[in-house]
Amino acid sequence: ALQAVPEAASRIRSLGASYASALDAETRSITEERRRMAVAIPGLSPAAEDALKRLAAQIKNKDGKLDVAAGSLDPHIAREFAKVSRALDERFGRNAILRGETDVINRVSPAQRRAFEAMRDRLQVLQQAVPIQSSEKIVSERRQRAINQSRGIRM
Repeated sequence: ALQAVPEAASRIRSLGASYASALDAETRSITEERRRMAVAIPGLSPAAEDALKRLAAQIKNKDGKLDVAAGSLDPHIAREFAKVSRALDERFGRNAILRGETDVINRVSPAQRRAFEAMRDRLQVLQQAVPIQSSEKIVSERRQRAINQSRGIRM
């Protein structure tokens, strides 16, 4: 029995270290989950809400292309969309709503789940429109830079 004491002590220390690391990992996980749950999703202005409804209707009816409609958004509305999209990414993970992840609903409080489910399609449209809008802006800036450079050379 005395010969087994060092082995038993070693195993107990190992078990204690495993328990401590598991507890630490779980604590970090809960802390991260609480941090994400604390992220507030900003509301949209009435004009931005109308624009989002129009974009959603266009996608649903397949009337037009989303890239054309998203590219023609008012800059103020585009900034609102980007702000909401960043908050969604921070709360649920990068493009989790856009990818249609099913566990996203678990990160919404039970009182807000019904409202979230009702808005899910529009939030997906919003997350589709934001990268399109930003890429349109980049292309526009590049075109403007090229025009300005060509004018500078001709002078």
